[in-house]
Amino acid sequence: MTLHAKLPRDDEESRLLAVYATHRAKEHAAAHQVLHPGHSLPLRAYLELVGNLRVIRTECNEKKRAIWEHRKKMAYERSYELC
Repeated sequence: MTLHAKLPRDDEESRLLAVYATHRAKEHAAAHQVLHPGHSLPLRAYLELVGNLRVIRTECNEKKRAIWEHRKKMAYERSYELC
């Protein structure tokens, strides 16, 4: 079985996807603040927004990696069961 096959979701994957969706929404909101800052926003505050976005993106990437690792593990387990 290849990793590209559509596998049924289990509870853990659903939980991981929900957590990822929450972090992804936070990332979008932070990116919007960085891309569309107020005209009177001081440089220090803007740099803080950029730093916050960097942290949120790192967390989001970690959540995405956790989903990938879980899917890879489940595919391996299912392929082992078929043998």
